[in-house]
Amino acid sequence: MDRKSKIKQINTLSNTNFYEFLKKYVDINSDNFKINILKSLSTDIIDNMYSELTDAGTPARTLIHNSPLTINTPTPTPTNRQTNIQLTSPSPSQSFKPTKSRKGTIRYYHEKMIQCARFNIGDEFNVGTRNEHRIKILQELSVREDTILYIGEVLKTDSIKDKRVIIKIQPRYNKELLESIIGEKISMKTNLHLPYQVATESYIMNKLRTHCPNAIVSQMYFYGNIKIPDQIERYILISTELYRDLTILKGQHIDIIKKSILLAINALKKFHECGLLHMDIKHENMMFSTSDMNEVKLIDFGSTEEILNRHGNRKLDEPVKGIEGTPMYMSIGQHEKNIKDYMDDIQAFAWMLLDLLSDRLIMQGMYWFGFNYQEICDKKIEFIYNAINGFPNKQYNDLFIGGNLTEHNLKVIGELAVYSYKRADMANKYSSDKYQSKYNYYYSDFNDNYYKDIAKIINKLI
Repeated sequence: MDRKSKIKQINTLSNTNFYEFLKKYVDINSDNFKINILKSLSTDIIDNMYSELTDAGTPARTLIHNSPLTINTPTPTPTNRQTNIQLTSPSPSQSFKPTKSRKGTIRYYHEKMIQCARFNIGDEFNVGTRNEHRIKILQELSVREDTILYIGEVLKTDSIKDKRVIIKIQPRYNKELLESIIGEKISMKTNLHLPYQVATESYIMNKLRTHCPNAIVSQMYFYGNIKIPDQIERYILISTELYRDLTILKGQHIDIIKKSILLAINALKKFHECGLLHMDIKHENMMFSTSDMNEVKLIDFGSTEEILNRHGNRKLDEPVKGIEGTPMYMSIGQHEKNIKDYMDDIQAFAWMLLDLLSDRLIMQGMYWFGFNYQEICDKKIEFIYNAINGFPNKQYNDLFIGGNLTEHNLKVIGELAVYSYKRADMANKYSSDKYQSKYNYYYSDFNDNYYKDIAKIINKLI
């Protein structure tokens, strides 16, 4: 097996839910502890294999807790003030995992910052202006390029009604302190600050709580920064823990998938009504509120954009920022740095459905898995033109078909992708579908009919 194939296989393994795999062979009532140990060992081994083969360091993955929890959704006022942390045990000396990122690069130092910011399982700390909340770290969910996600237990509080919460951590760059911790001189003059994802997310969640309380989203309890002597400063965001994300729909009956996607479309519509674009729609960023799976909430607003500028006008002439979102699921408009638009979020559902309905592992339902950024964009455009022509090529269709992804459902997903692409050129366009010739941009103003049309398309899945 060549190097590229090995990397693909390890990426697949790193997104495997080992709990679901192992419970087939072990009595989960008596050996739950054993499962967790095996799961941890397995994912650590995979991380090491991945690091040996790539320059990307540890792959991001989402580990899912094992028992459902019914969630309350209070809306206390978040605190945006600095707080001091108090750990129950002395902070351990830093032990850095080797990384294959080239030393001296931006990615290398970002990985070092993430390593410095990680907590140990069992750490307890106080947050709040009066240290009114005491939190214990229970589980590390994921380590990404710019954030770390934990499940925490609320030991003491005066306003948080949930027993368990989600904790998102992002390190703050301090050159002198980082040099001291990692024992290296940083000669780069480039700004090494990580994107302000947690700050953006707290701003959006607070805005929704205040101005758009009907939005179907996770709720924030606290946002602030944590300073510990001789440790890197951390931004922290605490929010409600929900049940499971939409990856659990993989392999489910098509009617369950269809119902859940319609719930997600409804949540997205209400989000758009608030004048916001999510810009990172994927199954991991949509979660069922409770185990009855009758409500889907949006999470993770680090890439979210306001549709209007400060003067109340659509952002049409402002320069587009760097790429944000997940390349596998993002719209063609995001790939091409178009005007950020409602259709970006809607089109992401097409790529997500290709993934969910396929009988392949998560991310492999789309045959552009493993390709580079530009190749992914080109292959999405190719998919749309095949859809416009009715998917005439059986050899091409077979790249996708399997499981719930039948030829009929492939055409339904194609219809959804086409619907969200260059709408101003369509014969059945609405007056809200626009084209700006100056920059060759396609965009749409909010229109309730979009979500009705999308629901009709989704309901064609069988």
